[in-house]
Amino acid sequence: MSASTDARDLSANEPITVKIKVEGSGNIHSINCPSLTDASNWKLYPPNKLDPSQNTRTTQGTVEFQQMLRPIAQTDAIPSFELTFFDPSTQQYKTVTTAPIPLEWKASAITGSSAGTGAPATPPPAGTIPVAEMTDIYGMAPAVIMNTLTSPAHWGWYFLAYIPAVILLGMALIRYIRKVQKESFTARERMRSFKKLASTPRQASSTEFLRAAGNFIESYIPPSKQNEEMKTILQLRDDRAFQPSGTADELPHAERQNILQSIKKTIAKLPLLLLGAILAASLSAMSGYAAETDETGIRAYEQGEYTKAIDYFNKQSENPNLSKSARAYACFGTGNSYYRLNKPGLAALNYRRALELSPYFTEAKSNLQFIERKEGAILPPDTTENQWLTYISHDALVPIAILSGAVMLTFLALLTVSRRHGVLLTILATLSGLVTVAAVMNYIMYPETPESIPPDRLLVVTKKTPARHAADMGSPALMTLPESTPLILRAERGSWYYASTFQNTPVWIPKTDAQPL
Repeated sequence: MSASTDARDLSANEPITVKIKVEGSGNIHSINCPSLTDASNWKLYPPNKLDPSQNTRTTQGTVEFQQMLRPIAQTDAIPSFELTFFDPSTQQYKTVTTAPIPLEWKASAITGSSAGTGAPATPPPAGTIPVAEMTDIYGMAPAVIMNTLTSPAHWGWYFLAYIPAVILLGMALIRYIRKVQKESFTARERMRSFKKLASTPRQASSTEFLRAAGNFIESYIPPSKQNEEMKTILQLRDDRAFQPSGTADELPHAERQNILQSIKKTIAKLPLLLLGAILAASLSAMSGYAAETDETGIRAYEQGEYTKAIDYFNKQSENPNLSKSARAYACFGTGNSYYRLNKPGLAALNYRRALELSPYFTEAKSNLQFIERKEGAILPPDTTENQWLTYISHDALVPIAILSGAVMLTFLALLTVSRRHGVLLTILATLSGLVTVAAVMNYIMYPETPESIPPDRLLVVTKKTPARHAADMGSPALMTLPESTPLILRAERGSWYYASTFQNTPVWIPKTDAQPL
């Protein structure tokens, strides 16, 4: 056994990573990470086994671990790691140790301040480190990123791609819509009155014309839709039509025609003004959907008060008045806090809840995969068929179907308004239609994965537990389910869950050892 590190100059509270390599024969791949002989001056984090996917059936080989630790007091070296094992050839237990690793401290490393119980150094942005090389979870990202992260993830936004097709179809239907509007009772009455106004004899006095125009505006144009021109006409009516007879100046014929044209343009715009009011109301309702997340939970987490952070984040995640992005961020904070309390099962559960609310939450996805790999979770089989069907994520299939359907409808709409390039448009419409059908069929045939199972049927193992043949603590154990293992809930009986792994093994587990998503 050997141990090494890349750390050279050490600073207070600066985490370092040690690689431990164990070689030998026997059940070498099932051993746990060697322990530190003297951990009094160190803060230890859960170790990580490298390359756990290698062949575990061999009795000869090498296994490597990564152990992250942080000094809480000045020390000259990393203590030895030790591993105790049973040697069948001598029928005795033996212990092997590594040599201590000397360390040099920076001149400004010790400042006299206490190391405290704060969270480790902020990790790099998600995506810059492969999950297989992660040594710790990602910390709390700024809450403001969630609004930009979650909004495009909702499939409803992708229906905006249908706008071009709707516009083209609207161009084809606009004559029909106008005909229906003209045939409506209100429109007919309005047009009849306007024609009567427009046919006012030229010899009629200005007083009679202005009174008729003002009466039409007040009767058929709502006050909220009256523009400045309409208000000017009404003011002109008030100023000139109610004077003693014979004192008002006559309006020129050209000015009368301008008044009629202004009224005609205004009543023609009434349907568009009503549509604009509806859209404005919808946008104002959407703008109130987002909610801000304050820093209370983040401060508690960064100060090492993980239980307090969990209480706060739980309240946030269960608040129905918050947006999905804010609740996803709260679930992420709960998961991070549970992991710091050495409860990886509960951490994995909350990361999955965050991804259910925000499927593209990269940090939550990376932390979940890191925990599942470290704990050895039993995941869906990686068969060739599953690789093909799951090449596109389950969450992406609905947007693909919506967008390709929008493209198909757009090309078909173009065919209805124009005969140019008919062959090309037909080919493009056919191809986009095939993509739509393929996405829908893939969504239907998608294999059972944690992402495709409804949330009420997905369990997460929160405590390492034996999977049993029957709902009885005396029943034989089939296997041991590691923490963070996802399960498919089949039924419940009393204090037991009847579930199956994603490798189709039916199991009974106590309800105290798993929670539904």
